[in-house]
Amino acid sequence: MKIFHAHTPDAFLRVLPRLLGDAPRRCILLVAFAEGHTCGLLRFDLPRRSGQTDVYDGAFGLLGAAARSPSAASGDPGEAEHRHLTEAEHRNLTEAERGPGDPVSAKTGSNDTPEVEPGPPAESTGSADSSGSADPEQEWARALDNRARAMIGVFCRIPHADSILPVVYTDRSIGRIRAASSLPWRDFVGEVLTHAEIAGYTVRDALVVSGAHWGHYLAAPGTRAVQRLGLPTEASPDG
Repeated sequence: MKIFHAHTPDAFLRVLPRLLGDAPRRCILLVAFAEGHTCGLLRFDLPRRSGQTDVYDGAFGLLGAAARSPSAASGDPGEAEHRHLTEAEHRNLTEAERGPGDPVSAKTGSNDTPEVEPGPPAESTGSADSSGSADPEQEWARALDNRARAMIGVFCRIPHADSILPVVYTDRSIGRIRAASSLPWRDFVGEVLTHAEIAGYTVRDALVVSGAHWGHYLAAPGTRAVQRLGLPTEASPDG
């Protein structure tokens, strides 16, 4: 078994693509740990919606292959278990996250549409307009909460996992961001962490990667939340 030691977030993020088998993009990874070693890895497409409407693609892409070469990461940030969604799990996920009238795509491959994250809620005089339809931002927030809950539901199926580390891969630039409160997908990651803690998992960290930079969602106020990502190491793993 190959053992990769990663004692810092930067080192862990350089090892992660080797555990996954490719370069992640526009997705969120849920990395599972058991007693300090990785024991599972789930990959989901980032939530998206069409243009500026409240309609989004509700299908998850969970990729992996059990036949990959055994690899492991140990340290602060075992072998990584990659598994496909069963038909029943995929159906439960898509049903759990659908809002009223939201179409669900059957596609579960890579996300080729522009990455769109909701901005601040628009001013409104009520929760519904004169036609009785709900506020789009409230519907979107509810959909993100449902999606986060469904993702943790799948995470709970990983044997022996006792802690979680989510990693977002985004196309949105973060190099000029200083505060964690300004990082993309912060609210969605917050929902994921909330449901993970409700399920009894310890949160090890929460990270975001964009190009040559990585960000720390849990950075303390007043500290720099974004760092430059080190170059991938070619050093041989231990073991």
